[in-house]
Amino acid sequence: MSDTRVTPQRRLWTPRTKPILMIEIHATRGNTTPEKQMQAALNWVQSASNNQGGWGSSFSYVIGTDGSMGTVLDDNQMPTYSAGYGGAGSTYAIDEYAISYECAQSQEQEPFTDALYARLAKEVAADCKRYGIPPVMIEIPRQTGEVPTGIVRHDRCENGIKLGKTDPGDQFNEARFIADVKAEMEDEMLSEEDLAKIDVIVERQVKRRTDDYIIPKVEKVVKRQLEALPPGGGATIEEIADGIAVELKAK
Repeated sequence: MSDTRVTPQRRLWTPRTKPILMIEIHATRGNTTPEKQMQAALNWVQSASNNQGGWGSSFSYVIGTDGSMGTVLDDNQMPTYSAGYGGAGSTYAIDEYAISYECAQSQEQEPFTDALYARLAKEVAADCKRYGIPPVMIEIPRQTGEVPTGIVRHDRCENGIKLGKTDPGDQFNEARFIADVKAEMEDEMLSEEDLAKIDVIVERQVKRRTDDYIIPKVEKVVKRQLEALPPGGGATIEEIADGIAVELKAK
């Protein structure tokens, strides 16, 4: 399916008040086929049935098996039920500081598709650049104290451990994903070599414009000013220079 956007139940998000420091990764695991996971997840956040005693599942984006993306929340909207607080003594919820991605997967041992990895890496790379998040996987067994920054799986944070979460699970290839994210970030960044090449090109263009246009123009104006002098001179160097400057500005 193509990229799409939906409006979730209003209680599934709240205005974000804290800085974005993390990306959180989940898997959909809906009761349907792999190719229908994305649409099923989008339907669920719009459904009034997504209510388990006052809370329901929510997320920012979902990536389909074909690499398409569904948008549920803007980055300035915090998903209220994606990855919350940990156990007793927990001082922060993952959602408060994270953008939440759901990855289409119908069951735990199902491999994630190449198209999904590619799109997820592209979007996360853009997030990392936009918010200064390092492209590294982090584990948060205790959600207390200083809030870390990086990419966290739901099954590797205290909230997920407390709830017995297994997503994104063993089929999620962290090494491949991080390599893809870094490659996307490098593709969008100019290396020192690229910058040096750009400097050479700009220098050549400036020289070509100077040689082909500016110098001939100045030479013509100087010649015209000198030809306009009365016989025997009578004009100072300063007056000649002023005349040249006035004519060049008029051009």
